[in-house]
Amino acid sequence: ANPDGTVAATRENRNGIDLNRNWPTEDFIAGPIHGDEPLSEPESIALAADFESFEPDVILALHSTWYGPFVNYDGPALGLAEAFFAAAAEIDDRWHVVAELDWGTPGSIGTYFGEDHGIPVITPEPSRYDSAAEIWPAMRAGIDAMLSYLMWQDSMLTGVR
Repeated sequence: ANPDGTVAATRENRNGIDLNRNWPTEDFIAGPIHGDEPLSEPESIALAADFESFEPDVILALHSTWYGPFVNYDGPALGLAEAFFAAAAEIDDRWHVVAELDWGTPGSIGTYFGEDHGIPVITPEPSRYDSAAEIWPAMRAGIDAMLSYLMWQDSMLTGVR
């Protein structure tokens, strides 16, 4: 969702805006890193249009951090986060669930969809110290477990197994 930032190895787009702080949340804070107003950036506008047309039931927001690996969640997503964690931790025992981050996330996708709109948001944050080859087995197991959990949950609601 941030091609310019990916190339530059930064969270910010080419305008210096952190796109994961540019959403119209109840706690949005205008400023030089978050933008003068929510959805001020072309990338945020395009992603918002995609979400609006797709109407997701669940959002998987892939991030990374120096403090990982962990899985965070927003909204009604504890069961999904626990399913992800349990499977990922079988492969890499460093994985854990972090319900509340030690830093604020105003204007984030997790806050906007998870907290403000009640759509489950799962945010796996593998360690930036690890290569893609090192993190992929645990990530794959976690994603597979989330999908299995969603299928099980759906079968409980519909009675179809």
